[in-house]
Amino acid sequence: MNIHISTKRLIISSFIIPISLFLLFGFETVYPATQKTVNRPKIFRKQVFIEYFGAFGNPAIDKRWFSWRRKIYKYTSEYYEPPNHSPIQLFPRLGLYSSHDKTLLRHHCAMLYEIGVDNIVLQWKGANRTDDYEEPEYAGYTDETLKLLLDVASEFQLKVTVRIPLYESRSNESVFEDIVYLHKKYFNHSSYLKINEKPAVFIYDPHEINNLYLAIQQLKENSINCFFVGSINTKNHVGIAVEDGFDGVFTYFASEASTWCSNISHWKILKKDAKDRGIIFIPSVGPGYNDEKIDRWRNDNGRSREGGQYYDRMWKAAIETRPKFVVINSFNNWMETTAIEPVVEKQGFRFDDNIWSGSGTSGDSFMEMTKKWIDIFKGFKQ
Repeated sequence: MNIHISTKRLIISSFIIPISLFLLFGFETVYPATQKTVNRPKIFRKQVFIEYFGAFGNPAIDKRWFSWRRKIYKYTSEYYEPPNHSPIQLFPRLGLYSSHDKTLLRHHCAMLYEIGVDNIVLQWKGANRTDDYEEPEYAGYTDETLKLLLDVASEFQLKVTVRIPLYESRSNESVFEDIVYLHKKYFNHSSYLKINEKPAVFIYDPHEINNLYLAIQQLKENSINCFFVGSINTKNHVGIAVEDGFDGVFTYFASEASTWCSNISHWKILKKDAKDRGIIFIPSVGPGYNDEKIDRWRNDNGRSREGGQYYDRMWKAAIETRPKFVVINSFNNWMETTAIEPVVEKQGFRFDDNIWSGSGTSGDSFMEMTKKWIDIFKGFKQ
């Protein structure tokens, strides 16, 4: 194709998870407030989404390192060489794991279930795509993760959706192909997330894709009707999203410094704009941000965790917009230091207020904070 222009949730609490392998690796042109030509979204129950990164691999499972081994920065030939050197500032309690280990995926899903997460948003690069800095062997890696994760998530009554990120030569044609592939292979899976009875698809920076509306239109003509949610950086991106055919927008970034839209002081404005146009607004919260390990020249968007106070402020601001959905960024983006997954202190990986909850605090701190805020958001506690 060429496009030019209750029964209680199942509680699983008795897993004995073998983790010995893991430990070895160890923004302003404003669009007119046009209204979507579809019905307004249904009234949703409150739900929490979490960004999940599934491109990690180790020799024990994958015969080589994926993601843990990475160029020190983009334009160099030097690499971080695990297990002794990796591009991370926090060390995961489960070690330098593989996203293709089903035991690991079960453990992750169990943790997410226990803190009240509803939906996993997997960064998914399609059946055969890579970033421009990745090696060819990465192609298809997150697709296999998606397959495994859908099956495991069903055991915990979790739903899974994808976020289509930047990748090499991304275009409206390639996104069309990606979604046709998802439709054929995954949309009918019982664990794939449906919103308004339509499979949900998140797209990062859709405003960067020329004539994306044509791809969405063509998908509809092929009876592939998705619930599209796109990330936004500036206020005019809300209007662009409406014109392209999106059903919702989200702020994505964990750092308030990243974009106009990720600044919490603008969220009520964005919520009203989106509502007036007939789409949903989803705030994204995160514990902090630090990408010094992968961008040695700058960390302009960096945000200290302030021992957890930064995360608290983001959650409070999100809840004040009275959203139905909140996205957490992230569960396990180790390279940008936005992970809430449990961590462990060891040589070279010490807790402080900047990247964690402070010296001597628990490696579960941000999971515990997240559970508290999810309970408040859903009305389980004040």
